[in-house]
Amino acid sequence: AAIQSRDKSEAALILATLQELQVDPSAREFLLDHGFGSDRAGSYGVKRWTRLWNKGFDLWRVRCWKLEDVGLNYRIVYAYLQKGQRFVVLAVLPKSALDYDNESDPNVTRIRRAYDAL
Repeated sequence: AAIQSRDKSEAALILATLQELQVDPSAREFLLDHGFGSDRAGSYGVKRWTRLWNKGFDLWRVRCWKLEDVGLNYRIVYAYLQKGQRFVVLAVLPKSALDYDNESDPNVTRIRRAYDAL
């Protein structure tokens, strides 16, 4: 909702990216491959949220190179639930709105609460 209120064209591009990830059968493979796409050879860059991963949280983030190429530097933060083998998007945020290393960052707090509620 927050993205839609900012810019409908940005929201449409991000929604299209999420839909592409949802229907792409190969997505399940690369969405759990830490470092995938870091060379920009693929369409996405994937990393686990290492600080929280080391504390037992199965949290990841994906960057979409097509979005970044048009100036949209968003991160899609998601959890992988081993039970049920499914992905859950917890946040879609501009890169600048998320301080991965600051546990008191409001967005980090919100994401952790959403993860705990799963």
